Amino acid sequence: MRTLLAERNLPLFAREVRCTYLVYTRATDAGWIASSAAWQALARIMPVHIEVLPDSAFTNPIDTHVAIWHAGADRARNDGAYMLTIPADFAWADGAFATIAGHLAAGKRAIYYMCIRVVHETFAEDFAAAARPGELAVRFTPRQLMALTMRHLHPLHAAYTRDCAHFAHHMEYSIWPVEGEGFIMRLLVGSVLCYDPRRFDLDPKFSLAQAESVEDVAVIDDSDDMYSVSLTPLLKDRNWYFTRRRTDPDEVGGWWLQYDGAFQWPLAQRWLRFHTGDMTPDAWRRVGRQSDFFVVQALLAREMIRIGRVMAGIGLHKAADCLAVALYGNRLRRRWTWRGPVTVFCPVDDAFAVLGGLESLLAEEGQDALFALVKAHVALGPVELPVLPDEGGAFAGHGTVTSLADDVLPVTVEGGTTRVGGCRVLDRLHLPHGNTLYVIDGLLGRAAAPPTAAQ
Repeated sequence: MRTLLAERNLPLFAREVRCTYLVYTRATDAGWIASSAAWQALARIMPVHIEVLPDSAFTNPIDTHVAIWHAGADRARNDGAYMLTIPADFAWADGAFATIAGHLAAGKRAIYYMCIRVVHETFAEDFAAAARPGELAVRFTPRQLMALTMRHLHPLHAAYTRDCAHFAHHMEYSIWPVEGEGFIMRLLVGSVLCYDPRRFDLDPKFSLAQAESVEDVAVIDDSDDMYSVSLTPLLKDRNWYFTRRRTDPDEVGGWWLQYDGAFQWPLAQRWLRFHTGDMTPDAWRRVGRQSDFFVVQALLAREMIRIGRVMAGIGLHKAADCLAVALYGNRLRRRWTWRGPVTVFCPVDDAFAVLGGLESLLAEEGQDALFALVKAHVALGPVELPVLPDEGGAFAGHGTVTSLADDVLPVTVEGGTTRVGGCRVLDRLHLPHGNTLYVIDGLLGRAAAPPTAAQ
């Protein structure tokens, strides 16, 4: 809390923003918190309140955190206020809350931010040395705190570097060092720091559940603007990086599906820059572009895995097998140059009979033919075809769709039946992030043949 009392943190914030500081804790801690000099100093700056919870609420730390988060959000919503989370184990650089106040004044209604973990046992000594005799507030500039971070960086962060041989299994971010200057973090999964609960709902990972108004959201991406560290015990989460594991975009993509959310992709596109001094533009640009390639590869893997799982889930097993082999065996994502969203035309299992089996197609020597088959069944962008007789739409009579294989596929709608490339459209599924999947009864492109499913 002593870093919160630095002039350009809560003292400035309380002058700029009408706010209340609320602490949830147990009865045994409430007394010493209320009597501490830091708490009394804070009470002179803004209204403060301690909410005492029963000991039974603290049996599981994660459950406690979730319950307190929901309680705080409900209270903020009822009061017509924003919620700003201030973890108890953070030390803040001076000016962090001036940055938050600036974004709120600019009309931002949600703010994302990522701190860095340091080893508590060793950082505490340097923290104590930074305290000036007779002063309650402890002040670090962002670069001073970042320099201490590099001395006391938690091993968990080292495990998240791109080339680490023990990459952490909870693959929420990756770190790309910029030699002698700092590092870029690519955050795949993040929780919101501050938001308006009247405007946004949150998903189970405490990220925004809607991303329609990206302009309303600020992402802090430069440690000079705002910086803090989380004081973390040395051995915390050590099991995350015990196993030898190189980071792999396919594995990251599969993991990412568990934590998918509306704002995770906009967040993942940002370079979060942490640096101890001035940044050399060329060096940071080079590392940033390397990290861009990795993130896009993980995104492609995520969406391909998602589509493959949907295919398998609705009984389109042969199409799912083709996609899985193309992704894991033939590195389809390395040959894929289209970001999306995409429209996928997925044949039913019987349609593959014209190929005389999939063995040669799924063998190593068949990878070019397999890639061509995949491209023949994908179109770039959303394509809305009528599936039910009363839908109509842009293709109410006829039109065309161009596949990624450059095949121009005729679309006809007659008698309540829609056909694309001569194949009947049987069903449609809208997938996350604007992707669409149509079930069709035949193959498209050069592999096309008369439909085999019942008309």
